Amino acid sequence: MKKKILALASMAAMLAFGNEAQAVDNVASSDAKATIASGITCAKDISGLTGGDLAFGIIIPSASAIDVVSINANTGVRSHSTSATMVNSTYGPAAFNVTGAAGASYTITLPTGSTLISNGAQTMEVKNFSAYGNGASGAYIIASNATASFKVGADLHVAVNQATGVYSGPFQVTVAYQ
Repeated sequence: MKKKILALASMAAMLAFGNEAQAVDNVASSDAKATIASGITCAKDISGLTGGDLAFGIIIPSASAIDVVSINANTGVRSHSTSATMVNSTYGPAAFNVTGAAGASYTITLPTGSTLISNGAQTMEVKNFSAYGNGASGAYIIASNATASFKVGADLHVAVNQATGVYSGPFQVTVAYQ
């Protein structure tokens, strides 16, 4: 009987160890990856005729009607809505340079308006800002050399008999990765 118990115990041990010996570990691995890109920056491009500023040029206001003078962001063309006189002078869209991760998309946030001031009290409103750059549908693309550029146009509202003077005022644009 002792031999039978010993034989059974040996068989049980072989079965138990045999199952463990036959188990196969199934292990897979993967890599963790990250890309560190440069931040996005935007600066006024001072190399053009307008020094990077949105320039409406010299305007002689109408004595009878409000005028809207527009600078097209894409073409740089200046136009107006009524009878103000556009004097041959320097005008054009504001210009900006962007640096960031090559091939990345970015968005431009434009102001809703800006006020130009002359002589501390006289004002004119700038509205309807628009941007033009490399891209479509509001998503702009940074080129393979990690740079991009865009231009900004807008509408200047000139009052009847607007007071003479040099008018200026800031406006801000914001760029962000999309």
